[in-house]
Amino acid sequence: MDEKLLRTLAEHWDLDADRAEPLTGGDDCAVWRVSESLVLRVAADTRTPNQVLWSCDAAAALSEQVPEVVAPILTVHGATAHERVSVWPFVPGERADRDDPSIRDQAAELLARLHTVNGQRERGIVHGDYYRGNLLVDGGYIVGLVDWDEARVDNYVTEFAWSMWEFAKSPDGTTMLADRADRFAEVYRQVGGRSITIDEAIPWIRDRLAAEIERSRERRDAGLPADEAYEAAEIEALRNLS
Repeated sequence: MDEKLLRTLAEHWDLDADRAEPLTGGDDCAVWRVSESLVLRVAADTRTPNQVLWSCDAAAALSEQVPEVVAPILTVHGATAHERVSVWPFVPGERADRDDPSIRDQAAELLARLHTVNGQRERGIVHGDYYRGNLLVDGGYIVGLVDWDEARVDNYVTEFAWSMWEFAKSPDGTTMLADRADRFAEVYRQVGGRSITIDEAIPWIRDRLAAEIERSRERRDAGLPADEAYEAAEIEALRNLS
């Protein structure tokens, strides 16, 4: 961690992070554990300070109504972020196991509660990257939803569709397991989410797959790390979800 970042922590959070430990888990951001109870995130340089602040504000607002949403630690000035830097509570837990039926049900239930915070609406704040890697599980229960970098206002159906895909796709990521998808949609609806069928969700999934494939190719062309095996699986999935 460089001196500028250390000064930012000291000036805006009154934190001493001389022994910060880098963590894995952020695809584009940098993450450090700065104490037993705190984690620091530096968003990717493709995101503006206003975008970072907005996403942190969104997480803070949603955390007041959905306890699994992890809220950022405020700066000494009462802001949720400074520039592209934010500080968050450290939440112990493992990433969600999408092969666990109970966890899949909990993921669908939590997603429905997020989407119905302000009643039955078609648009609102979405997490933007709702998949097992951002859901922390402890003792068999989802205890934290982290990484709000991609939060935005969007149609809820787009997030539902991709989340269903993430929790219902086959182990190799190339096709949809219909029984899991049906169950995910059923639980989502039972908790208050809209009734959305697999057929209705597939066009949204295909759009997201195409966008992710393009993004992977752009990263590779720019000399940045890209998961070629994951990209190949998404290409096959795009063919299969016709």
